[in-house]
Amino acid sequence: MQIGFVHFDREDQKKYLAAISRITEGGAIDELGVGRLRDYYSDRLFPGVSSLHQHAKYFSLMPQLYREAVMNYKYRTLSEVRPIIRKLEIELTEKLCEGSPGVKGITGSDALRESGKYVKYDPMYIYGMALQTYGIVKTDSLEQAIFYASKKYHERPVKLSAKDDEQGDSEDQDSVLGFLSFPSNLEYNWREGCSLNLTPSEQDFLTRHILEISKATKNSLLHYLLDNKIWLNKNEVPTYEVFVDWIRRKREDLPDHLLSDILRASHFSDLVDGLFYRYNWLYSGKTDTKVLYKFNKWYEEVFIPGKEAMAASLEGVVINDNDSIPFCTNAIKLLSHRDWDELDYRIQRREQDIKHSRHKIDNVEAGYHYDPDHPIHDYKLQFRWATVRLFVNEILGGSPDE
Repeated sequence: MQIGFVHFDREDQKKYLAAISRITEGGAIDELGVGRLRDYYSDRLFPGVSSLHQHAKYFSLMPQLYREAVMNYKYRTLSEVRPIIRKLEIELTEKLCEGSPGVKGITGSDALRESGKYVKYDPMYIYGMALQTYGIVKTDSLEQAIFYASKKYHERPVKLSAKDDEQGDSEDQDSVLGFLSFPSNLEYNWREGCSLNLTPSEQDFLTRHILEISKATKNSLLHYLLDNKIWLNKNEVPTYEVFVDWIRRKREDLPDHLLSDILRASHFSDLVDGLFYRYNWLYSGKTDTKVLYKFNKWYEEVFIPGKEAMAASLEGVVINDNDSIPFCTNAIKLLSHRDWDELDYRIQRREQDIKHSRHKIDNVEAGYHYDPDHPIHDYKLQFRWATVRLFVNEILGGSPDE
């Protein structure tokens, strides 16, 4: 099955990225509808970051590509803009492959190499919302902005002299490209070759936008990590849960509001673990004693001492979903009362409400069979940690090839 997406405006792109985010973190699995709560904490801790993102370099390269689309091309209709962007993206992908051979995370490189075709979900879509979040792209309708900026630039009055032309071009660029922001000193022309490594001016550019220009990143953990130049060694903090313990030990200056967000996200993750242990117990037809053992162990060692914190992790959360928080809140109450029958009923009903005909519990007729070697959601929530760790290290001067 192929899925297509037409880019119109910010609202469409929000819906698209939300759907893709649910597909990409831990697989296309959200049997209990916890995705929006997970994304709430991901966005609060690390604004702008998506699990689809690969490298910070794109935040510098994409506005340069958009500038070319304005300055070097004329358009008769708005529909002509998107193919030009795609053409430039393919050229950029090839240059990045040449400049960073063997490095993973170059969007579209595998598709070009294996089939000669480019990906549907390209950098314009993948990085679009983040570019707006960080104030690098200052429009909700990028293709329209490129179309009208190109029209304005190419219909400018003819200059009378070379001197006037040179000065006029600079002024014209400033006026038509006001919806984009660029590093102050670009040390290279990407067409002549570039790599995923950030140059010093690009590092300064991204740091300034995230720390000073973007309103969305204020008081976030992303802001704190960059502001304090905290290097995130892959071996030292490979996962979010390891990072939580690490930063609490290493950083005595951690602000209270950040500590609260970090711990609330962890407590929510703990709750999700238990709910899916119970879910898998039901999905197995109450036959997988290993997963039941995990649930009982979680209940005694994690839930009993942490149930108040788990409940608190749901307080004050604002999401576009009327069911997720009540479901989790009620689950905590049922767990507290050891009302297993009602809890099991609510979990099974919740999956049916979320997945409809694709629900797995008691749905053998549809072809679903429990695999004890691969339980559903058998992982800790990471809140996009792998991407964040790589971004922070790259912006601080690290290599994209960790």
